[in-house]
Formats: sequence, C-alpha cells, structure tokens
Amino acid sequence: MSLKPGHKLAHYEIVEPIGKGGMGEVYRARDGKLGRDVAIKVLPPELATDPERIARFEREAKALAALNHPGIASIHGLEESGGTHYLVLELVPGETLAERIHRGPLPENEAFQAAAQIADALVEAHERGIVHRDLKPANIKLTPDDKVVVLDFGLAKALVDERSDHADSMSPTFTRDQTRAGVIMGTAAYMSPEQARGREVDKRADIWAFGVVLFEMLTGRQPFGGEDVTEILASVVKDQPALDEAPRRARRLLSRCLEKDPKKRLRDVGDALDLVDEERPEPSVEPATASRLPWAIAALATLAAIASATLWLSSAGSPDETSETTRLHLAWPEPESPDAVVSRVKYMELSPDGRSVALVTAGQLWVRPLDAVHARALERTEGATYPFWSPDGAWIGFFAGNELKKVSPATGLVQTLCNAPGSRGASWSRDGVIIFAPTGGRRGLFRIPEDGGTAESLTPDLADDVVYRYPHFLPEGQDFLYANFVRDPKRAGIYVGSLDGTTPDRVLPTAARASFAPPVRMGNAGHVVFQEQDVLMAQPFDARRLETTGTMFPVAEGLGRVGNTGYGAFSVSDDGTLVHWSGSAGSRASELVWRSRAGARLSVASPAAMVDAFAISPDDRRVAIAKRGAVDGARDVWLQDSSGGIPSRFTFSSQTIGWTYPVWSPDGRDVGFITDYQPGATAYEIRRKRADMSDEERVVVSTASLVFLSDWSSANDQLLYSSGGSLWTVPAEGGESKMVIQELFGQPYAKLSPDGRFLAFVSNEHGAAQVYVQPFPASGGLWQVSPDGGTMPMWRSDQKELYYRASDGALMAVAIGSVEGFEYGTPERLFEGLAASGGAGDRYTFQAASDGQRFLVAELMKDDSPISVVLNWQVGFEN
Repeated sequence: MSLKPGHKLAHYEIVEPIGKGGMGEVYRARDGKLGRDVAIKVLPPELATDPERIARFEREAKALAALNHPGIASIHGLEESGGTHYLVLELVPGETLAERIHRGPLPENEAFQAAAQIADALVEAHERGIVHRDLKPANIKLTPDDKVVVLDFGLAKALVDERSDHADSMSPTFTRDQTRAGVIMGTAAYMSPEQARGREVDKRADIWAFGVVLFEMLTGRQPFGGEDVTEILASVVKDQPALDEAPRRARRLLSRCLEKDPKKRLRDVGDALDLVDEERPEPSVEPATASRLPWAIAALATLAAIASATLWLSSAGSPDETSETTRLHLAWPEPESPDAVVSRVKYMELSPDGRSVALVTAGQLWVRPLDAVHARALERTEGATYPFWSPDGAWIGFFAGNELKKVSPATGLVQTLCNAPGSRGASWSRDGVIIFAPTGGRRGLFRIPEDGGTAESLTPDLADDVVYRYPHFLPEGQDFLYANFVRDPKRAGIYVGSLDGTTPDRVLPTAARASFAPPVRMGNAGHVVFQEQDVLMAQPFDARRLETTGTMFPVAEGLGRVGNTGYGAFSVSDDGTLVHWSGSAGSRASELVWRSRAGARLSVASPAAMVDAFAISPDDRRVAIAKRGAVDGARDVWLQDSSGGIPSRFTFSSQTIGWTYPVWSPDGRDVGFITDYQPGATAYEIRRKRADMSDEERVVVSTASLVFLSDWSSANDQLLYSSGGSLWTVPAEGGESKMVIQELFGQPYAKLSPDGRFLAFVSNEHGAAQVYVQPFPASGGLWQVSPDGGTMPMWRSDQKELYYRASDGALMAVAIGSVEGFEYGTPERLFEGLAASGGAGDRYTFQAASDGQRFLVAELMKDDSPISVVLNWQVGFEN
C-alpha cells in the first residue's frame, strides 16, 4: 500500500515517502496533536491481515517502547486506521551509515567513535533482553550533530511468523513479498553463522553483526560476499574474513566478534567497548631509517596531540628487522576567513629533505613542517598553482597571474622570474636551472636561470598534436622526466628528456605527472612514481642508465586528482618520504541523491564520482552518467539503475576528452552523446547507441565546432544541440541540421516541451541569465518565466510544470497551462541548495522524475580528505 502526501492516518498526515524495505514502507508524517514530525512505518500486508501475528507484534512493540536510550530510535506507538496497521516512530534526521559507507570507508577515529555509540545502544537493549537481529548499516543513522542512532530494534523477530519453520532464522527481508536480490543480499551479508543455518539466536548474533558493520566502516566493503544469497550465506558459514585489510588496532576486536562458533565469540558487546579503548594507538613509532628517525619521532609526537591527526603502522612487502612502513595523516590548513575559500584546487609538494610540505589550498600557498602543529600561509602568493622547491629548500617556485615566481619560506620575499601564462608544472635542478611547461600561446618545455631572465625553448620543433607537461629533474640535474599528452596513445606517456637536447625516450606508456624517488639503500634502483587512475604506482628505474629495471607495483589506492590536468595527488622527496591524498580538487566529486519536492533526502542513487553530466531514462528506471577519469579527465558514459546498484560502462574513451552530455531517446532504447578528438574524424560528433549495447555507435552529426547536446524530442524525434554559438535541431536518424536560435547568449541550456510546441532556453542578453519560453518553431512569442534569474530549465513529462534553478540555488516549479498558447503561473520554491553548475560549467545539476515528485540531484561532496604521509614505502620492493 503506497500512501500519497496529504493522506491521513488518524491524526497523522503523510508528508512524503522516505524509504521502503522488508519491514514495510516508511513515510514522514506530521503529528497533528503534538505538532511534531514522526516516521510512519506501514506494516506489510501479510502481517496486517494476520490477527495472531498482529497481537504478537503488539507485545514486541510494547517491550521495544520501554527502551529509552539516545542511541536507539524510539517507538511512539502501534496504531491502526482504516485497516492500515502502522508503527509511529521517532523521526531521526541524517543519512544512514550505508549511505556514508557508499562514499568510502570512514576514517579510523570516526569509525571507532561510531562503533562505540552502536555498542552502547546494543548494551542497553541486551540488558533488557532485546536482540536486534537485523543490525546493518541501513538500520543505523548518522545525525547532523554527530550522534549515531540504531533503528528497528527487535522488529525482525516481531515480523517473523512463529509458525514458520524459520521463525528465528531470517530477517523480515525473507518474507514472501520481499524477493529482490539486492535487498536480500543486503541483510544476508550481516547474518551470523547460526542465523544462516536457521538456528535460534541470541545477543551474540548482534555481536557478529556489530563486527561485520565495523569491518565495513573501516574498509568500505563487506567481509562476506557473493553473487547471490546462497553464496553469501555460504561465505558467512565457511569463509574466514580478510582481517589484514582492516587497521591493525581493530583486528583483535574483529576476530573476537567474527568468531563463527557463538560459544567462542565475544559474549557481551560491552566487552567490545573495552577492546576498542585498549586498541587505541600510543604516540610512538617503530624505528625508521636512521636519517629520518629524529624528525619523524618529533613529527609523530606533535601530531599525536592533535585530534585531527591519525597514526597507524602497517607493513608493506616484507619489512626487515630495522624498518617498517609508517603512515600518518595531516589536515589541510583552514583559512581564518571562510570568505577566503574561493578555489577548491589543491596542490602539495614535499621539500627535498622530506621535512616540510608546500600546500596550495583556498587559493594561497602554505608551508607545513611535518613536525609542526599548524601550517603557515605565505603572503603575496594568492592564486598560486603547481609549487616546486629549490634543491636546498630555500625557495618555493610557483605560478600565479601568468607569471613564474619564487618565494622564500624563511623571509617571505617574493620574486618574479618570467612570464609563464597557463603553465603546468616546473622543476629546479641542483645546477640552478628551472624548466617549466607553459600553455598560453607557447607549448613544450622552457628553461630559465633560477634568478630569472629570458625563457629559452627546449623543444623548438614540437609537433602540433603534442602537449608536454610536468617536468621533474633526475638527481644528476641533466636529465628529467616529463609527461607527453599526445593524442596518439602509441606515443603518449612518461618520457626522459635532457638539457643537452638528446632525443627523448619513452619510459612508461601512461601520460601522467611522474616523480623520481632515489633508492633508500646504496646499490639499489630508485623508482619512477606516477598515478594511474586512482592508484599510485612505482616502477623501478635506474637513473644513471635511464631505464626501467624491475616489476611495477602499487603503492597506494584511492588517490584523488587535481582538476582535469593529469597532475597526480602525490609528492615524493629526495629521501623517499611520500605524501598523497584522496580528495578531488578542481572539480569536486558529486553523489547523485534522490530528493522529494520538499527537499527531503530519499536515497543515494550513485556514490561519489567525478560526475560530468547525467540523465534519467523516460521510465525513471535507469540513469546515464558521464564520469571523468581519476587522473586524465577522460570522460565515459556509464548506465545504472536509478535506485542504485553497480554501474555498467557504456562508452570506452581512449582520448583526452571522450564522451559526455548523455540524453535518452523517447522510448528509452538509445542514448545520445557527444564525442571529440576522434583520430581521423571530424573533431566533434553527436552519436547514438543502443542502451543494451546490441549495436555499434552511429554518427548523427559531425562538425568542426564545439557541440553541446541538450535534448531528444519526444514529439518529433529530433536532437537539440548548440554549436558555433547557435542552437540547432537535427533528425535523430541523421540528416540536415536546422538553426533554431542564431545567437545564444550564455550557457546552452535548452529543452523542447514534451508536445514539441515550445522551447525553453536560457539567455543573458539583457543582463542576468533568465529562463525564456518561445514557440517551436519560432512564431514571434517570447515569455520570461524566471522573474529573478534562472538557469537549467526542464519540463515535466506531462508538461504541467517547468522547473529551473534560481540564481540563489533554489529549485523552482512553474505551473503550465494546457490551453492554446502559453500560460504559466508564479514560480514556486521547492527546495534549496542546487549546485551552480556541473562538470565543465554548463551541465544540469538536477533531473526531474517523470511525475515531478522526485528529483535526482548532483550534490558536491565535502572535500576534507586528509594528507597521508608515508615513510619507508619502498621496504620490500627495492632491487
């Protein structure tokens, strides 16, 4: 039974749906007597029509209502109205732990704090003889004030038919009407072995589930998996979880919780709290290499006193008796004024001695000694990008205002060295030579003396399709690494060049910024370190012979990216110290979230990714998402269920830009998109392809001008696109394009009405961007729909509303008349907080479901990933 907003159950008025699962449908409702919002859980039909089970459920609900704990969601009552049985529950704000884990594992301290609150709630319930039986991240809420609240205590038992052979074995997910594999798998993965075998359970089943949830918080994945319920349950019963994937301080606790024999398992969850406390790390460190030990100890001792710093030890490869890989976290510096946070781009570069790191965040250059508590902002460095150190650490070079500059961290003195518009990286040799890669009107690599002067080209005969970036001097100061972003993948890669003009050699086929880490021990090879997608890789490399020597290996996973530039989020010092981070500067990651008309968060459709553009299929069941690559910025289209799930790759980019602007055909069978930089073809093309990938891509339009694909008309099977500053239509099967608007003003947002009679578009011809509607084809009429600024117009599928984003970020809805001509009402504010732009700045940040009751919104993720510092990462890999 689905309830509509406005429906009343006794004195409760339904506001909106907020969830659905094995225990019934859940709604936000308004309590008319007490004037508060509550959650209404409508019970499944098979339970509501069984008097015996309703009576038992009422007994269980009364027992659960006795629970009074801040970490347990309260039950206000079990009610019946018009034949509908429902629970009245505390409405807990915030996201579920499942939604949080969907974005990645929690930081250790955050995970243990959440685990402590979960355990405390379980202690309260277990002391009253109540077992949860269905503990999982989806039943745990994280509130905005950092509290953890457990939902649905004991309801699993209450919903099971005691007359069934499996009365105590299964959660409500396994009742007859709940057979969707994804839902079943979500619960089966948290079952204890005794539950999986259908045996009676007690509080030790909750302790098992607590261990599973903790493991998932720390690692981002479930310890027991499989392709179906049978495989998952078999894994629960037979497989041993890979506890070495969890942080060391958690392994003893996890092993006690995930003991398959309940007799040997941790007997009381209160003991788990004690184990968490016992496992907290002490502010000490195992010996590192002798040259780094003193400052490392100082750094760790300082950081141990800071709440934002996290330290742990972990082995890499096969550590010897005197050294071990050591990791710690540093927080990015925060400017004193929130207004200073203008740019999201972040860079970091270690000093040659590995003792300090130069950081660019909030549009300014900072220096953070690793043994200090705070970073220090350097004056007159606003707009800094791509910092690099002098070999003696006395200067930091950077680019700002189309100039190459250097600043002394000690004195604050800033000097301009030369003009360098749009530059991408530089390096400073021990012989006083700086090489850099400008992009504004000049290409290739240039050199200047360290005191400034006239820049001299190192690559005067550069081919037209070649782009050089990110030089990095090797130790001798004559040869250097650099990235070649040529469009031909057979020529792109990491190269070694020389100041004497020797013909460059390709070292690796990946076009990305690379650094060289000298060997820790004499006689060993160093490593070329580079980022491929979100993985930091190391390739053994002999810097004297300029050749690779061994097997490539991964150093760290989950790395971020800096803009769209191929500049990896890492740095390596001359002594081998490594820093990296997992954020996404320049273009922050977004997650796709379903929201109601009132703005309530309903569910997460797609986890955090570099979302460039997205579109919902006509039947609302699927979503096409254009995502950017982790490092090189290449875009591909992926398809997935609109309710979530695993996406499938739809296009396969091998070029710098790739595919984007997906739109669905009216019947949902095809997806249209644009692509550019295709070798041997016109620069830009609109293509279409079967959504089931049963056919090859077909070209609809080829043009030498930049293309923006806007819509696929349901009325006349035409594609709407902009190119060359004008708006065009073209038959979806291909043919002659026809101009709709000769000169566009502003970003090319445009949509045809479902009946094909009207065109909504955006223009800033008269000042601020506004949403306009005109007849299609044009016949003289023009209506300004947005009175106070607007962009991103979108029609409801029945043409009864037009939506747009207001200039202040609100989603607006305009009622549309159904008579001849065009009649529209006053814009209504639905909810706030829409991002100003997506992707490259002209993509929609919302999509409307066909009935206009839900909206899929791209929400920028908070970019607070810390900096990881790693010592002795080469241990076990040197050769």
